[in-house]
Amino acid sequence: MRQQGILPDAAIFCCILKACGNVGAVDKGEEIHNEIFREGLLQSNVILGTTLINMYVKCGELAKAQQVLSGLPVRDAFAWSALIGGYAQQGQGEKALECYEQMKEDGVLPDAVTFLSVLKACGSIGATHKGKEIHDVIIKQELLRKKVSLGGALVDMYAKCGDLRKAEEVLSGLPIRDSISWSALITGYAQVGQGQAALNCFDQMQREGAFPNAITYSSVLKACGTIGAVDKGEQVHHEIVRQGLLKQNVVLGTALIDMYVKCGALAKAQEVLEQLPVGDVVAWSALISGYAERGCGKAALSCFEQMQAKGCLPDAILFSCILNACNHSGLVEEAQNFFSAMTNKFGLKPDVNHFLCMVDLLGRTGHLDKAVAIIHRMPSGKKSVVWPVLMDSCQKWGDVNIGKWVFDNAIQENKADVAAYLCMANIYAAAGMHEHAQTIKAMREANMVRERDFYTQLKDPHR
Repeated sequence: MRQQGILPDAAIFCCILKACGNVGAVDKGEEIHNEIFREGLLQSNVILGTTLINMYVKCGELAKAQQVLSGLPVRDAFAWSALIGGYAQQGQGEKALECYEQMKEDGVLPDAVTFLSVLKACGSIGATHKGKEIHDVIIKQELLRKKVSLGGALVDMYAKCGDLRKAEEVLSGLPIRDSISWSALITGYAQVGQGQAALNCFDQMQREGAFPNAITYSSVLKACGTIGAVDKGEQVHHEIVRQGLLKQNVVLGTALIDMYVKCGALAKAQEVLEQLPVGDVVAWSALISGYAERGCGKAALSCFEQMQAKGCLPDAILFSCILNACNHSGLVEEAQNFFSAMTNKFGLKPDVNHFLCMVDLLGRTGHLDKAVAIIHRMPSGKKSVVWPVLMDSCQKWGDVNIGKWVFDNAIQENKADVAAYLCMANIYAAAGMHEHAQTIKAMREANMVRERDFYTQLKDPHR
């Protein structure tokens, strides 16, 4: 275009910026931004400013989007809504609400699009009071009849804030109850473990002729798993297959696997996984966790091998699942191999949960020296969670030396650790070292007195 001597105008720049936002090409977007700035187009074209904000928002550059908004000569509802929506989408609810307040201070009237984003922000941070305030404005302006999506947003906001009674009340009063508004309430009940209430809503939704979507089915499956309603889950499964949704939505496949796992139908869960066009690491983790919880360690290991054969790389969460499977089944050597491969083969850094699982397994199976070696590899400041676990193992196996080492470390971090004193005293007593046990008990009593005196002094410094 430039080679032919044609100079882009504001309309062309808008198209290019939209393309940059769609593919995340922030560098190209900044290049266009600089050109727009040089030509002074932002001073005369409000739409171009909003498009720039949208581009930066889609690229995750919210600070730059805010800078653009601050520099606009005219900030209209579209520009403000674009930024508020960006903060809401990125989970920065507080910032979204701050922008909303600034928008009102600027004298700009919010529209339905603004309210959609503000309600999302309220739901993300549990700001029920602000959400109710927005609800009142929406009713006053009679927007629910003009913008159906606002009804779903209100139901979703109340559900996420934990006010399910109000969410149901809003849904009942909507002039049009679509799949989005029903799904919001069903999801709300499923999220707080009220599976039967979620299924009742689903049945009512179908009776009213609303068509479930993938989000609805995902929440219904979660509800089925919560209350063990495997028959209902299978009905939903058949409907999902009939509609061909498994080929389009990986999340639904994972939800199905999770439902069957929670209902104890592991063979059915495995069958679903094998039928998925793409089995992601979340789906594999769900199945491996199911086998782990039921002590089927070998089956979990077999799943791990199948996953690798299909080219799916494990992540840190999956390694937590596989190590738990080894732990539940007492597979020491296998766990050590996985723990080693996690770093050496897959380049993943173990977190506290991985270390804790290994210490628990090695300790319970009598490999106390190896458990100590694992602890030495842990980052300093992260070891407090492993002391009680290894202390219990030392008591089980009667290992006084390692028990004393654990005890010293535990009370160094927390002198008021009552469990550590009791466990160490029991270890000494079991070994026939009764004088040592009495010494530990005396240490505990002395520490309790010092702690009591300290708090008394805090309450009454003149005492």
